[in-house]
Amino acid sequence: MIQYHVTALDADADVVLTPYIDGNVTNEDANYDEVFWLEVAQEADANKATIVTKTIENNFDIPRFTIAASMESHAVNQKETSAEAKKLYVENKYQFSLAKGETAKLEKRVAVVTSRDYEEHELASKAQQILADVEGLDYEKLRIEHADAWRERWQKADVLISGDNEAQQGIRFNIFQLFATYYGEDARLNIGPKGFTGEKYGGATYWDTEAFALPLYLALADKNVSRNLLQYRRDQLDGAKENARKIGLNGALYPMVTFTGIECHNEWEITFEEIHRNGAMAHAIYNYTNYTGDSSYLENEGMDVLTEISRFLGGSGAYVGTFG
Repeated sequence: MIQYHVTALDADADVVLTPYIDGNVTNEDANYDEVFWLEVAQEADANKATIVTKTIENNFDIPRFTIAASMESHAVNQKETSAEAKKLYVENKYQFSLAKGETAKLEKRVAVVTSRDYEEHELASKAQQILADVEGLDYEKLRIEHADAWRERWQKADVLISGDNEAQQGIRFNIFQLFATYYGEDARLNIGPKGFTGEKYGGATYWDTEAFALPLYLALADKNVSRNLLQYRRDQLDGAKENARKIGLNGALYPMVTFTGIECHNEWEITFEEIHRNGAMAHAIYNYTNYTGDSSYLENEGMDVLTEISRFLGGSGAYVGTFG
């Protein structure tokens, strides 16, 4: 949800506010000028608009997902209202003629759903229903609830540095980026490098999660957040086994880069020579068990992971000798 207030301070003013959803986005710093979305459907009318898009084809057997984004806008003091839908883009437009001291007000609400959770044909209606369900909820009340949820996270996670304001800002910025990207609610997800603010890496999962990020979540969040990160790897064990089979070995080879457990890195020497990420998976299980005292993951899901990693390492002596 976004709320805008625009006030004519010292004279009368004509103001146009245009809430929109744009699927025709490209990156400047990676996958240069490549379009990421294919349009499935779009519609726009007074105060409402929806766009449904599908991810483009890829070379890594990554499932293609469909996403519906639906928005609803409410304005105060507007003179005219219009709507437009075109390729990969929908908008509502509000025109205001403000007298000096008068304020234009606009509230935009957006709901996003994906084919990971719903059938493709019902995505648009599901997104629209979510907006209808929250229509009666007050923006300010929801904003306060949102702030309270973040305050609860910070009470567990804040790292205080005395005498160095830049270091203090830096550590808080990085914790915020990680927590905004992942906080353990869904074991199907992982930590995308650069989070939602960077253009590289496409949101893929890297072995860096276990090697570098898991210790932070162990220290600064509930243990279930870290456990879901471990569960993510157990759920992708079949993909890790396929990676091992591709180079003629048994067991599991966890990927450098993945979305589904299948290796997605495009450089052979990194993909199949740098097998240290298997060790990172085992080390993460070790860290979780020792830090939390919870051995239930180790004794169940974790044992499957450790067994398949051991099978790979046990059969890869000649391979490691040749390439290591």
